[in-house]
Amino acid sequence: MFDEQEAMTMALDISGNHVMCFDIRENRVYDIHGKSLFSNNVGIEVCYVYVHPDDCDKFRNLIKRLSDGTDMEAECHYRWNFNYTGKGEPDWHDFNLVAIAEYEDGKPVNIIATITDETEPKRKEREIERLSERYKTIFENSIIGLSFYTPDGWLLDANRIMRRICNFDS
Repeated sequence: MFDEQEAMTMALDISGNHVMCFDIRENRVYDIHGKSLFSNNVGIEVCYVYVHPDDCDKFRNLIKRLSDGTDMEAECHYRWNFNYTGKGEPDWHDFNLVAIAEYEDGKPVNIIATITDETEPKRKEREIERLSERYKTIFENSIIGLSFYTPDGWLLDANRIMRRICNFDS
């Protein structure tokens, strides 16, 4: 029989999420679950050096809003460098962070965050967009009239030549 801790660990393992805690009073960040993103038990300032410079302000703003009680929960998309050594090329991963503030005596004391690495799905999405654009260019610039229909006979798309043949605009 599973207890709550084992059930939660199992759910986190299945989801592939990473969980971290930012202790506001101690200004320290701890790994709770998942692959360590950096040395455990570091100051929040260390986290900021891993965040892409273009995303750092929104990441800092999220931490500030949760730390000062402006927000009780927040979400942020940002890029994280897995190769922050100062040497070599950065290894940017696309992350989505969902965080909540934990309160004691009416004041935020911790920020608990789940972090999802969306690098691979975003890479696949960019590849599909690239292929779609390539298909669209070939389709539109063909010298013969082309059109696509559903199995029921509904027109889905027609290229420039077919639109001219059929005398319609879109």
